[in-house]
Amino acid sequence: MASQQCKLCSLLIREHFGEVVEKVSNTLHWGPQTLGLIASSSKLPASKVKQALAVLIKYGFVTFERGKLPTIAEYKFIPTKVTLMFRYPRYILQIKNRVDEESSLLLEELLRFGFDTATNIILRVATRIRDEKLSLNGDLPQLRDKLQVLVQMQYIMRCPHPEDTEAEGVPVLVVTEQELFLPPQLDLKRLSLLLQGLEEEDPGDKGIYWRI
Repeated sequence: MASQQCKLCSLLIREHFGEVVEKVSNTLHWGPQTLGLIASSSKLPASKVKQALAVLIKYGFVTFERGKLPTIAEYKFIPTKVTLMFRYPRYILQIKNRVDEESSLLLEELLRFGFDTATNIILRVATRIRDEKLSLNGDLPQLRDKLQVLVQMQYIMRCPHPEDTEAEGVPVLVVTEQELFLPPQLDLKRLSLLLQGLEEEDPGDKGIYWRI
């Protein structure tokens, strides 16, 4: 990876996620590594490395796959995903202009968290509209429909999921072409109860995550 790109990625990660996450990402600038090698290179405890990797994976800055041994993962840094952070404000503005402001808030929430379920995204936006007294439509059916439109327009997509949850070793993540832009089906009644803090049941999308 080019020196200037390394420096830019380090600065962005340090600013948004702190020194520990930056240190772990820096060790991956030179190629894929295992958890043990990252801990050795960074001089950090394995527990800290795991936490940092979880953050980097959540935001798409790092991917993993099975190494030479099926029980040991190798982690790979994706610098282009980090530099895309510069485009986030423009991307949000584009959605606001092309779709509407509520949809831009949905996208903003997704970008803030890296990936999340439709339920969590919708509830956070509804709460934000209510608490900040924004002059926007915070009705759950409307927000659900707007999120479905973002999926149909292919602004957001489903995250891969483990191919076999019973298998041992490093999981293989997959998502079919049919699943990629399949809108979530949510139970609005349960969603409403969740918003009021009166329900803990799954509205229908447990384990289904979305990303840009």
